[in-house]
Amino acid sequence: MTRGIFVVRGVGSNIDASGKNGFRINWNHAGHAARHSPLQNRTTAMTRIDFHTNVPDKIAYACRLVRKAWAAKHRVVLMAEDEAQLTELNAAMWAFSATDFLPHVLAGDPLAPHTPIVLTDNDEAELPHTELFVNLSRRAPARIAEFERMIEVISSDEDDAAAGRKRYVAYKQQDYPLTHFVTGKS
Repeated sequence: MTRGIFVVRGVGSNIDASGKNGFRINWNHAGHAARHSPLQNRTTAMTRIDFHTNVPDKIAYACRLVRKAWAAKHRVVLMAEDEAQLTELNAAMWAFSATDFLPHVLAGDPLAPHTPIVLTDNDEAELPHTELFVNLSRRAPARIAEFERMIEVISSDEDDAAAGRKRYVAYKQQDYPLTHFVTGKS
């Protein structure tokens, strides 16, 4: 078998309106999937950034996004604005649904590498996952390029929307592939 890269699109794995999710598998000469660091993929593709705007409740919206991502077997990092929002997010994830369990820990927890959902409010935190980053903060994350995909959750609050517009422009100037989804519109 020759060595190559195949892009696999998972059925039912979309977590946004675009329906475009995929992951890369490198096959070795024996036809087995080769083990590699997630950062190796970053050399061939830029982080895809999706803006979800006009969100009335960022915490509840983030919980719904994470539920969809977890159901599709994605590993997620969520960045909160500050310790207060992180505490609110952590509590909301425990109480989000009576029927859904969202397995999560705070960054720095010894179980973080083994837990599919990691919460943080610190750009310097060690983050064990690089698949999906959900940004609830008003700042651009320091390590965007480490992730395959990032979702910027922007509320309907004018200050939050203005900060989101600034990040959109900055990402566009850096040639990141961008999409925009306005909640409440079809």
